[in-house]
Amino acid sequence: MKKLQTLMLSMWSKLIQFFKDWHYFRVMNKGAKFFDKNPVVQGRFEEIEDWLEHIEDRLADLEDGKE
Repeated sequence: MKKLQTLMLSMWSKLIQFFKDWHYFRVMNKGAKFFDKNPVVQGRFEEIEDWLEHIEDRLADLEDGKE
């Protein structure tokens, strides 16, 4: 009986994880479709991402004492 309960619990947790993953997949696709429909927003997002990478590099240089 204990083995059956463990098996059922495992099946339920796998099923729950499947639906969570499916939900996250749908959310990510919805975000991707938004950027596909709005290329101006996508471009601005990429600019901001590049700027943040530059700021991270400058901060790392400051922490290392290079400047």
